Amino acid sequence: MYLERMTITPRDRETFVIVGLRDFGALHVQLLRKGMTRGLVAPADILVIEPDTSRSFPRGELPPDTRIVHRDVLEVLVDRWLPFLESGAPRDLFVPDPLAPHLLFEVFRRSLVHAFTGRPVRCVQRQLDEPPDTPYSTRLPSDMQAVSFATWTCPRTCIEPRICPATRSTKTWDMSETLRNFAEEHNLFPVLFYPKELYYGVFALPAVELLRTIREGINHLEEHGSAEFLVATVSACHGLAGKIAALLET
Repeated sequence: MYLERMTITPRDRETFVIVGLRDFGALHVQLLRKGMTRGLVAPADILVIEPDTSRSFPRGELPPDTRIVHRDVLEVLVDRWLPFLESGAPRDLFVPDPLAPHLLFEVFRRSLVHAFTGRPVRCVQRQLDEPPDTPYSTRLPSDMQAVSFATWTCPRTCIEPRICPATRSTKTWDMSETLRNFAEEHNLFPVLFYPKELYYGVFALPAVELLRTIREGINHLEEHGSAEFLVATVSACHGLAGKIAALLET
């Protein structure tokens, strides 16, 4: 069953975390600033993580309340979120880039490794033996599985409305439900990151939800000692999924 999109209204002075200034990252900054100017997005800071030091905003054109950090994206995310593995969360709203590597997969893998003080955790990425049954499904060179209910090219700023612009009919699908069912059928523990549409095609995931999802995976591994995880970042229509086999050594 299709789940209704949920609009996220940032609390006072939260931080949007943007991946880079290429393509979608730059577009996300532009759209968020436009939304704030129009009063459709609550005021918030914007942090852009851009590893390429040659990329920045033109001199004198840095948007208000925006800063750019020239570091590896994954390293910044790990530094911001791993200190909160036990409790709490920074006031971040993570805005994923559809064209970037599967960053939340790597954040989860590192979280497993760092969660158990003094107890090594062996984490190995595995291929999905049988890909999810979706209209579009392809294995990437990274061994991630890209899945989608669309066999057409979606608009860059699609808000995934209840009535699909391509089919002109009501959606009958939801990727999170499909992958959750897939995980159950294949004895995988689902770790699903589900950003929701915020403003004109900008999707965001609060760090408090992200860390709650990570903690559920950590608790599962602690309880069972070993586990296989289906780790995916999804929207209603699309997803990027990978598999992790983890062993908590004694």
